Amino acid sequence: MSAEKIRSSHFAYFLDKTALYKVGQAIQIRPYEWASIIGFTDYIHDPLRPLVQKRDGTIIDLSRKR
Repeated sequence: MSAEKIRSSHFAYFLDKTALYKVGQAIQIRPYEWASIIGFTDYIHDPLRPLVQKRDGTIIDLSRKR
């Protein structure tokens, strides 16, 4: 196994263990409104603003500027 593969696997493990938000996790987006995390637009620069899907199927990109 190359050093590069070892480093990338360690990096992936580190990200998995330190991530605040994980795909599939339910989060509260407003009082009394919950959504499931379905991904990230830019995890490296915006790890705290995921793509979420509400129960009615609406997808919201929390990284989008308002």
